[in-house]
Amino acid sequence: MRIAALLFGLLVSVPAYGDTLIGNWTCTDENSEGHMISDVSFSRSGRFKGDMQIFFTENGVVFAKARAKYRANYKISDGYLEESPTSVRIRSFIADGVDIRRGIEAKQLKQRLLKPGVGPKIVFRSPVSVDLVREDGTAISCLRKGTTLPTS
Repeated sequence: MRIAALLFGLLVSVPAYGDTLIGNWTCTDENSEGHMISDVSFSRSGRFKGDMQIFFTENGVVFAKARAKYRANYKISDGYLEESPTSVRIRSFIADGVDIRRGIEAKQLKQRLLKPGVGPKIVFRSPVSVDLVREDGTAISCLRKGTTLPTS
């Protein structure tokens, strides 16, 4: 149940706003139930690939971690991402030291990732930084690979 609850607030949805997002990004997401790190790639042809590491936490302690490969077609509508997932492969899923890659939790994760839909609003912070803002105001932060943000 802990894993299912996390899925609603901690799944990668990534941007694609014209040519600006074409290329490779590292995206991070964090909430009270865990965090995610994803290496993503957007192509000009409207294809999206992601390699996600998802860490499920309770009281700040990781109790499960999953790695998934994600593929989708995407387009932008009024500044929002519309995704049509094409495949998800759960590469690993360990909970409390036990391999649950073939368990119900992995199936739930895969089903959730395969749901098409409109994702977050795309908010560019700079040419190398973008936030993906959900309806509830929380955001996934992405940084173009091979770049760093300037320090103040």
